Amino acid sequence: IYVLDGLDRNAEDFRHVGSPIEDEIISKLEQCLRGETVLGDDILVKPVFDQGSSVTLGKDWPVWIPPGVWIDAWTGEAVTGPKKITVNSKLWHMPMFVRQGAIIIIGPTVQYSTEKPWNPLTLDVYPPAVGSKVVREVYEDDFKSRKYLGGEFCKTPIAVERTAQGITLAIGPAQGAFD
Repeated sequence: IYVLDGLDRNAEDFRHVGSPIEDEIISKLEQCLRGETVLGDDILVKPVFDQGSSVTLGKDWPVWIPPGVWIDAWTGEAVTGPKKITVNSKLWHMPMFVRQGAIIIIGPTVQYSTEKPWNPLTLDVYPPAVGSKVVREVYEDDFKSRKYLGGEFCKTPIAVERTAQGITLAIGPAQGAFD
């Protein structure tokens, strides 16, 4: 669901601003032409393949970390970019980093969007820096028509705020409707 959410945000920019989806994706990927892949705004993955498309494990891989604070999804270690680091690939994971402040929305495993209801949803939260607030939206529509183009969709805001006293997660009321 996260990848769809990230692409939904790019598609919405296209509908409202006129910015082609491909321009946004190309712009992000140009930052990572050294072999990394970005999913949405918040996930950076370094595929561990050598020439000839064979998986290579137990090898050190250079990873370019974009500007900002990125969290190693496997170790929790924070890395501040922009800079190049070296990461060792392991059998059980490939190098993956999540931007600080990300709210990753995880739905059930499905083969296609209407296979079954998308619940429950799980929020994987990477809290922002102290004094910061991040807001994301869960987008929903009927998954089978183009009625969303006429405004038949729903968005639910999710906010995470970090203060010196702690972290607050707030899920607002759904806004909009669809059949």
